[in-house]
Amino acid sequence: MPELPEVETIRRGLAEKVLHKTIERVEVRCSRIILHPQPPELERALAHQTIKE
Repeated sequence: MPELPEVETIRRGLAEKVLHKTIERVEVRCSRIILHPQPPELERALAHQTIKE
């Protein structure tokens, strides 16, 4: 599905900076907006993951 042009522009810009980088840690600052998984689970699941396309 083609993306909106402005969304694709942002995606490309972010890809240049973060693609293939490793997430060191995650901190959920507003836990009310994260319903599932619970914020501590999300933080653990994302930490040390590599960003892929």
